[in-house]
Formats: sequence, C-alpha cells, structure tokens
Amino acid sequence: MKSITIIFLMAAASLTAQQSLKNELDSWVKNLDAAFESGKWANVKKHYSTTSSEIGPFGEVTNGATDLEASYNQFAAMWEGKPTMTHSITSWKNLGNDMVLIYLDGHHAFKMMGQEYNMELTLSALLVKKGGQWLLEHAQLTPRKQFLIPSIEEGEILKLRTEAYAAYRALDAKRFGNVFTDKVYFTSPYGQRASTKEEVVVMHENLFPLFANGKVISDDIIDYKVSFMAPEVAIAQWFDISVYEQNGKSITEKLIMNCVFVKTSEGWKISSFSMVPVPANFEGVK
Repeated sequence: MKSITIIFLMAAASLTAQQSLKNELDSWVKNLDAAFESGKWANVKKHYSTTSSEIGPFGEVTNGATDLEASYNQFAAMWEGKPTMTHSITSWKNLGNDMVLIYLDGHHAFKMMGQEYNMELTLSALLVKKGGQWLLEHAQLTPRKQFLIPSIEEGEILKLRTEAYAAYRALDAKRFGNVFTDKVYFTSPYGQRASTKEEVVVMHENLFPLFANGKVISDDIIDYKVSFMAPEVAIAQWFDISVYEQNGKSITEKLIMNCVFVKTSEGWKISSFSMVPVPANFEGVK
C-alpha cells in the first residue's frame, strides 16, 4: 500500500512540475509576442541567446544576434502601424539539461506598402535556460501557405517589365509573348486586341517587320507606379516616351501603359496590358 502511495505522489509531483513548466513556457511566448509587436529589437533580443540561429519562412538562414537584429529591423522598418503577432504552443518536449523543444502555431498580421497581410505559420523552437531565463537557441518558421513580400515582388515585376522592353526592342515576337499569361487582355496603341498569348505573338510577328528599318533614338519611362491589390496581383502604370527614326523621319510617341501583373507557377506574368496614345503636344508628359 505504501508503494502505491509513493507512486501516486511521484506521478502527482511530475504532473505538477510539467504544468509549471508549461505555464512558464506560455508566459515566455506571450512576452515574446509583445516584444515582436513593439518594433524594437532591444525588447526582442532579451529572448534570444547570443548564438541564436533561425530558418525563416522563405528558407533564409540567419546566424548570431547581429544578423538577427539586422533581419528584424529590416522587416520592422516596412511595417505601417503596429503589427499583431500571436503564437500558441501545440506541443512540447522537455529534453533535460535545461533544454526544451516547443512547437507552435503562429499568426502574423501587419500592413506593408498599403497592403494588409495575414501570415499563418508553424514553428519549432529550441529553448535553453541560461541564468534562470529561457532563451531561444534555434527556430524554424514554416508558412502554411505561400507568402509574398511586396518589396521583393516589386523587384521581380520590374525585371519582367525590363524583359518585355528588351524583347520588344529586339523585335522578337515569341520572346515578347512569353511575358504574358496564356489568357490575356491586350490592347495596342493602334486599337488591336488580343485575348491569348498566341494572339499577342502573331500580332507582333506581323507588326515587327514594319519596324525593321527603324532605329530607336531614346525610350524613357516616367512616373512608374505599382500597387498590390492582393499578394499575388499588382497593377502598374507609367508614361513611355519613345523617339525613333523611321524612313528618315524622327517620330515621337507618347503612351500611357496600364498593366495587371499576376504571380503564377512560372513567376510574375502580365495578364492585362493596354497602351493608350497621348497627343504629342500634350505637356503633361515631357
């Protein structure tokens, strides 16, 4: 009978210790969330060891407090207003020797470049107790769905626009067609319309020979603007002023370019493109 009582007391003590540790970890996570939301690395670093490492949601590996600080500050600088970051422990394992492995579900909500983002994550973290305080030694963040950073995606969109111009100047219809989605709304400055990538290619196979004897003198892009309507959809507009020589004559062409870009499995593509002619004497575009 005494042995049963001892076993019961030991089990109860173990459960109490586990619950105490769980409460300790929940408190640590709550404080970390508040630190992240503050936008100040000074608050966040209190939860990291100096040798911390992290694998971010995009596969980036960051080692050491200095690099982690730079990564956090870069991200925080893009926030518009205060973000909301909440994490909850889904499971955990006490590894002994003041080490514990925790698994969490995370939700990050923030605004960047005028766009609201909600990011769902699964995280794993190794915590080590030093000086009586739990510190993050290693973490891995895995998004539960694809997530895009506007500043990075804007660069990819600019690359696609540059490729479209390069293909057009090279008079390469097939290459030009490759910047578009299979189904597209395309309107040329001459009123021609196309609804598929193939039609865009055929249109320019007929058009480009007319430019064969021409020469581009200058081609300026003015007032380029891009806005994200959703993480995978962006609209862009700019003025294009081209000066070229055709049959010995200098011709100036002013256009307003309107584009809709979408993120596909092959990267960013143009799904809608219209070129609106502007009178040559219009002073709003110089």
